[in-house]
Amino acid sequence: MNQESLQTSLGRWVVTGLLMAVSAGGAWFFARQQPKPPEVKTPTSSVGTVLKEADLTTISISDEARQKLQIREATIERRAMKRSRLYGGEVFAPPGQTMTVAAPLMGLIRAGSEPTPRPGQAVRKGQPILTLTPILSPDARANLAGSLVDAEGQVKTAKTQVEAAQIAWNRAQELYRQDAGSKRGVDETQALFDIARKNLDMVEARKTLFTKVVGEAETGAAHSIALGAPLDGILKDIHVAAGDTVPGNASLFVVTRLDPLWVRVPVYVGDIGSIDPAAAAAIVPLGDGSGKPIASARPVPAPPSATAAASSVDLYFELPNPALAFRPGQRLGVTLALKADDDNLTIPWSAVVHDIHGGSWVYEQLEPTKFVRRRVLLQRMQDGYAVLAEGPAVGTKIVVDGAEELFGIEVGFAK
Repeated sequence: MNQESLQTSLGRWVVTGLLMAVSAGGAWFFARQQPKPPEVKTPTSSVGTVLKEADLTTISISDEARQKLQIREATIERRAMKRSRLYGGEVFAPPGQTMTVAAPLMGLIRAGSEPTPRPGQAVRKGQPILTLTPILSPDARANLAGSLVDAEGQVKTAKTQVEAAQIAWNRAQELYRQDAGSKRGVDETQALFDIARKNLDMVEARKTLFTKVVGEAETGAAHSIALGAPLDGILKDIHVAAGDTVPGNASLFVVTRLDPLWVRVPVYVGDIGSIDPAAAAAIVPLGDGSGKPIASARPVPAPPSATAAASSVDLYFELPNPALAFRPGQRLGVTLALKADDDNLTIPWSAVVHDIHGGSWVYEQLEPTKFVRRRVLLQRMQDGYAVLAEGPAVGTKIVVDGAEELFGIEVGFAK
């Protein structure tokens, strides 16, 4: 490199250094002229009072407010609550309470001294329904003695049946008292005894009638025979009219006793095992919507019956009917008790309050004037008690009277 080139390079370096120094100085001067940004201070975080969720449902009142609200407490307890289920039932006259009156011998039908009752009307035992004037032909006179002997034999047989039924009934009662028999056995033997006694009454009345007719036939005077109702009930049918001539043993009229009646209840076969067979049934009228029982019916033994198409088995109950308020063919609601009698978590129904979303709550007493609202899960309401599926523990003291007022105070709707 010659001297001129060296001088040229040194000149370039000097100029470049001067330019860089000038640029750095200008940048420093410009930065000095700009305003400083404000200083940002980081705020100091602080933790205040934390509101607990339990405090949201806690309410405190004064002693004066407690007295005005007349708050009363009770404890949650376990109680045996029997369950029940509603079925439909049909009323009918039980076996042995429908009697057909037949003509004891050939005769002419005449109207009684009183107006002849019409079918459907209530009649009393012994009330005259029709009058029969015997026609004592030679053949009829010959048969009267044989009919009387036959009636006497029927009376003896009926008395024997009554005595046997009485012995069986007494034995069943004694076994039941000694816890060696069942209530069902007592009911069955009692039903047989009642039927045997009614049959005895019927054949004795027949014997009395034949005795009277035979005595009149021997004297040559055949008076009219008043045919009365064999029992209290309703006149179901009349098969003859005044002026008809009927042969012996012809059916004349039918009377049905309406006290007591039976109720047939078809029950689904899957429910039979859960129904208490010894418990009485509560009779509920259909259509009024109240659901309040109007009568009670006890279970009775009856010939087994079922409906295969409906998969149902029939249960039978005896319904007292002294005022004749029920009629055969009437449909009724029948509430049957179930076997389950477990201990249930229960509270009085008045202790339960509901929010706008349908939630169920109770107020637990923490102190005499401090209460907290607790959620409960209802299972059912029965006999004035709420059965809980979930809720506070047994022994918890809750508000029974005044719970609605406390809820109003809590949500701001108190007066």
